[in-house]
Amino acid sequence: MMNITPNVPSVISSEVVFSIDIRHENSEYLEQMAVLTETICGAYDGPCEVEAWRIAESDSVYFDDRMTDAVEEACIALQTPHRRMFSAAGHDARQLSYICPTAMIFVPCEKGISHNEAENATPGDLRDGAKVLADVLTKLGNDTDTNSKEI
Repeated sequence: MMNITPNVPSVISSEVVFSIDIRHENSEYLEQMAVLTETICGAYDGPCEVEAWRIAESDSVYFDDRMTDAVEEACIALQTPHRRMFSAAGHDARQLSYICPTAMIFVPCEKGISHNEAENATPGDLRDGAKVLADVLTKLGNDTDTNSKEI
């Protein structure tokens, strides 16, 4: 996010506000990077005023191993290329992970671009992602161990 005032090409801006989104799978390292960013901004001694503040912060979340294993097993069974990856995205799965086991399934997007109007996933990749989801839901729905009170 960038807010530039005035935002015209022929005028030197009087104010620029921008965000830095810091993400890491280790919550302690994440906090260290946030503090370091604030320290660097606070130590700046140039012609412009620099101020840093946090608008949001949250610890890293790890999804339930049973759920991520189920996704990986579905990929293997369906011969779908896959890899486990950490995501610090603020999706519903992150919020729900505090009350029930969750995981996320990502499909490849052209040039790695997502949540953007340039996002482009092929119909085949979307089909494969839907097949993985259907396989996981079928397995979990039929598994008496996962139909207990804890889930």
